[in-house]
Amino acid sequence: MYYSDLPKYVYYLKKLVESVLNAGWLDAAYDFHKGPVVDGFLERLEDIISSAGSIDVHVNRIRGIHSCSVCGEQGPFETRVNNVVLRDV
Repeated sequence: MYYSDLPKYVYYLKKLVESVLNAGWLDAAYDFHKGPVVDGFLERLEDIISSAGSIDVHVNRIRGIHSCSVCGEQGPFETRVNNVVLRDV
């Protein structure tokens, strides 16, 4: 599943939120930047993902699991969120 980086966020919204942008989803079928990142980037990204950072970046959080076309791991995958089982089959 692929989404380009930084378009306006419209996924499952009834009304556009002008200041919110999508973080892209990688897919092996599409080229993406690879290589070193600036110091502190990975730690900041982890804070954002885990909600441990000083800002709340989550808008209309949608959870799901998907097979990874980049690393080659194939499902089916299963995880549990708030006692709900999510499957990618």
